[in-house]
Amino acid sequence: MTKNILPSWRASESRKNIIDFVTKVTKENGKDYVEPKLRIATFDNDGTLWCEKPTIQIEFLKYQLFKNIHNNTKNIHTNTDKKISQLVNDFLHGEVKMNTTLKKILFEQIEGNISLSEFKENVEGFLAQWKHDGTGNEKLTGRTYKELTYEPMSELLDYLRANDFKIFLCSGGSNDFMRVFAEELYEIPHENVIGSFAVNRYVFGAGIEPEDTFFYKQIANFHNTSHGGKPEAINAHTGRIPIFSAGNVLNGGDIAHLTFCKSNPLQSFQLLINHDDAEREVAYAEKNDPSIKAGKAQGWSIVSMKNDWKKVFRNPEVV
Repeated sequence: MTKNILPSWRASESRKNIIDFVTKVTKENGKDYVEPKLRIATFDNDGTLWCEKPTIQIEFLKYQLFKNIHNNTKNIHTNTDKKISQLVNDFLHGEVKMNTTLKKILFEQIEGNISLSEFKENVEGFLAQWKHDGTGNEKLTGRTYKELTYEPMSELLDYLRANDFKIFLCSGGSNDFMRVFAEELYEIPHENVIGSFAVNRYVFGAGIEPEDTFFYKQIANFHNTSHGGKPEAINAHTGRIPIFSAGNVLNGGDIAHLTFCKSNPLQSFQLLINHDDAEREVAYAEKNDPSIKAGKAQGWSIVSMKNDWKKVFRNPEVV
């Protein structure tokens, strides 16, 4: 009986394809059986597991930059590189979009040269007060980050876990940012979070008791886990190719991610969420539709949020 599987999904081709795939790869002695240790599933975060309009980590970066400026700590206006100061100011005022160069600069301003525990406190403080501002859909105004996670995708995570898949969160947000909430929201442990990262420095030595040692965040060897950076980070973290990967339409950011999954010689499944529901979420598309085109060419399962989901958000009070 499959009627109780993925209850927030309509009886669509997408739902059927997911159930058929999981059934095939978990059927012992079947020709498509995949042993549990190889059942690796990777999920993007922004726009795949929760709403990305606006992108919550970008909201955090703005929040923390303004807070630092107000407190006169790491003030960008005192930066000796005027080009960097101008770029960050343009970002704060919405005049430039996120890119790898800007992301690295912002990581240095926000995440560099503070302790890991201090950074965690900053993220927790931000999340505790942040509410959606109605960007893209005024119906979302006032919702917290917990109320912006997608119920159908939460059910999918549970379904895969119940079938011995090992789930990894792989997204362009930073490792340490996503680890603050990944376990609470998605039941994904810290060690299964693969985000943009730099190598943190372990502080220890003479005069420091073991219980007082700590990690100090740095930006050395920065890796941007977006676009082509996702397969690279998955490979470095797991040493395996996933057999199930999920991403979404935005800027082509999951094409490499899902293509990497498709390259697995084992049976594999690629899921691409199309944000076409202006009523319940935020509708948006890519210029010339590169993700949709890649999905059709490679045989991915393209999910219509509007047509395939009975409800969108986890909060029982909203659809």
